[in-house]
Amino acid sequence: MNNNNKVLLKLKNFLVEVTRSGEVWTLENPVGFATSQSTLFADSEGKPVNKLCFWGSKEQALDLATTEWEDYQPAMFPLGEFLEQWCVGIANEGYHIEINMGKDFIGYEANPLELAMITIEKLNEVNASVPLQNYLSLQDFYEQLKLALS
Repeated sequence: MNNNNKVLLKLKNFLVEVTRSGEVWTLENPVGFATSQSTLFADSEGKPVNKLCFWGSKEQALDLATTEWEDYQPAMFPLGEFLEQWCVGIANEGYHIEINMGKDFIGYEANPLELAMITIEKLNEVNASVPLQNYLSLQDFYEQLKLALS
């Protein structure tokens, strides 16, 4: 399987996992969360964009709690919180998100607002929903994301 197909499979698996469980996982230590630098995207100064790493399951996060992240522990966020607080906040910081990174350090890297939209589309596809704090509905949030990305 080539890397492009592998990366798309990571996205697909993440979407299935989070829409089923309603949970998103990361790694955290007392200083902060698991981060990495993009190999795909650069900022306006040509420096790699920073990215926060998330997984669709605790087990996947634990697989990466080794080497540089050996002092990190899995931390869970409800999917609704991840979408409206984390994705929006990470986008405001100019970061990207990497999901389901494996031990080969390959994952799906995305703009956080685009990932939120893709996740909402998957929730709609499987007729699922998540509670939101700041929006009337998933559709309202989706429309706001579209405006922000245009």
